[in-house]
Amino acid sequence: MSNMNFETVSACIHLEIMLFIYGDCTSIFLINQLKFFLHYLMYPFVSVCFLFVDIAFQSSLTKHLQNMNNEETVIFDKVSLNEGNAYNQRTGEFTAAVEGVYSFSWKMFTSRGKYFITHIVHNGNPIAYNHCDGRGISVGHVSSSNQANIKMKRGDKVWIKTRKGDGLFAHGGNWCDFSGYKI
Repeated sequence: MSNMNFETVSACIHLEIMLFIYGDCTSIFLINQLKFFLHYLMYPFVSVCFLFVDIAFQSSLTKHLQNMNNEETVIFDKVSLNEGNAYNQRTGEFTAAVEGVYSFSWKMFTSRGKYFITHIVHNGNPIAYNHCDGRGISVGHVSSSNQANIKMKRGDKVWIKTRKGDGLFAHGGNWCDFSGYKI
């Protein structure tokens, strides 16, 4: 990196600013086209610059969820962090802006006598499960969490869904959350 000249550093900073301002996936597509063009002028520094773009999100559930349908998407509606704008709080989906390995975790919270069983899916395929079940306790609440590392291509999607018809009750009030970041 010590042999980078001023023009290369300026281009890298400019591209990172463009990603920050226009961080949705459509704009990232345009930036990748620009990156391809600049690749021939400043190889390999443009590629290196894109490795440092932060992609991370933190979301939580503000409202109780009850009696969810079979395989219904859990939408974590409050977003406290969304670097790279890869998490969509309307759909509950995370879309990979760049290829790489991503780490995801999610936590569910339910009441005694209730349950809320979920799984994380990658492009519709189940990867890992989270079994939050309070049917056996007489007082209090139950919380469970899980984590998954997933290799993703640009445009791949990850989200949390109820397993079968097992979405009886999940606490809102930010007790349930979903987060992820590019490793």
